[in-house]
Amino acid sequence: MSKVCVCDLVGRSLQLELPGTETGRGIKDAVAKTWQLDPVSFRLLCKGERMDEERTVESFLQLLPPGEETLELQLLKFDPLLDLGIFEKSLHKGIDLKDPVSRLKKTSGAPDSNNVFLRHKILEPCFCEFEVIRSRDEISFGVTYDRSSMEKVSGFGNLSTKSTWIFSKKQTMPVFLFGGQKLSPSGEGLAGHPGVQEGDLVAVYCDPESRLCEFYCNSKFVGSTESLECPLPESQGSPLFMYCMVDQVEDEVKIKRFGPGRPY
Repeated sequence: MSKVCVCDLVGRSLQLELPGTETGRGIKDAVAKTWQLDPVSFRLLCKGERMDEERTVESFLQLLPPGEETLELQLLKFDPLLDLGIFEKSLHKGIDLKDPVSRLKKTSGAPDSNNVFLRHKILEPCFCEFEVIRSRDEISFGVTYDRSSMEKVSGFGNLSTKSTWIFSKKQTMPVFLFGGQKLSPSGEGLAGHPGVQEGDLVAVYCDPESRLCEFYCNSKFVGSTESLECPLPESQGSPLFMYCMVDQVEDEVKIKRFGPGRPY
């Protein structure tokens, strides 16, 4: 058996005895089980570098100086949802990102509109709340599994897509466009909902495993894939992506908050 010592930044240490054939992933699973941690919320460092989870304990021990028999690792926690608060510029033209990257502004009329994505690859139930600082034309918020295609879509092309679930201003776009279906909010007082407006706080919550996406406007529920009976596709292990569409020059959106679970 091989000795492994894992230390965190608050002084805790964990002594493990594992077979030399055990992989880095096995070490991580053992740490997660003992300290009751979510495996996606931490990383293990070996000699200051991220541990290769495919390598074996034995291969790591071979790198130690003569006389050292214990593999020492450092545990580093991180927030797996931090990227949910970051707009990603990607190949877009005519978009300026600020604050440092949680705020976007359309700066050019070319392309006609921009689909700007959050960086996080969504596999878990989570939400993001956006502030519509300025919107003088079309605007949408929603999710898709087909990021690579939707990043290239602009203008009226957004109306014909069948791979998005979005909440929009009621103009050319319908209030909801779910998998190509044009839908209106259901429920008392919502039938004439104008959709997204300048000054609104819009929150998007999604749970890929449950095929669920919910939309809120100024903290009030306005519709979901469940209430409108149009569920998200099966994830099949692929990540879901959240994005915002802005259309008019000077239109501006800011991420207010984000996190696990529902927004309210």
